[in-house]
Amino acid sequence: MIYFRCEVGESGAVWRLQNTMAACITFPQNAVKTTVVFRCTLWQSTIDFPPLRKKEALVSNVIVLACDNPLGSDFTGHFDEKVSVALSHSAANLQGYELVIRELVDSDNNEWKDLKTRNIWKTSGK
Repeated sequence: MIYFRCEVGESGAVWRLQNTMAACITFPQNAVKTTVVFRCTLWQSTIDFPPLRKKEALVSNVIVLACDNPLGSDFTGHFDEKVSVALSHSAANLQGYELVIRELVDSDNNEWKDLKTRNIWKTSGK
């Protein structure tokens, strides 16, 4: 299992995981009220991947972002500011398809919800 930890305080943080997870997570200033330790894990087991609907394909890594505060925390899972997650993907030509990032909301029932997603197209090497 591949994972990394990041401490985020009131001043925010930018967590660059490009080489291992092809992801960048930005916590803006005041996203959390007190310092919280987060863990980002690269999900390697396909058993619990989000269920794909008709005409869907998985085009990026699946990562798990979780609170990992060994001293305990009053963090409830809700941020006071928008946290951005950027994932590199392999969908070079979308041809009418849209990119969707999902959040696992119920692990017992493998229930996911679509998050607000924006595709920012940048060709590598340019």
